[in-house]
Amino acid sequence: MKNKFSTGVDEGGRVFLQDSDFENDARLYVNGDFYDQEEELNYANKIAKILNANKTDDVILVEHEVLTDVIINSIQELHERVLKLESK
Repeated sequence: MKNKFSTGVDEGGRVFLQDSDFENDARLYVNGDFYDQEEELNYANKIAKILNANKTDDVILVEHEVLTDVIINSIQELHERVLKLESK
């Protein structure tokens, strides 16, 4: 089964999440305090993964994976910032 929700980057460099259902033909743009476009796209991909999960159990599992990823990434970022501060 093809995923209904997908992500991408438009010609202007804006990251988006879109619904492939032509009845809605909707595209949502991601905007926020992201380090770079890659981080912004990863965020959009996590949202698409949750939306594409078609069973309640899948959604719970995906949410757990996303939360785990967010925690791990936050810890890694914090560790890198501490190392930079210590090296000054």
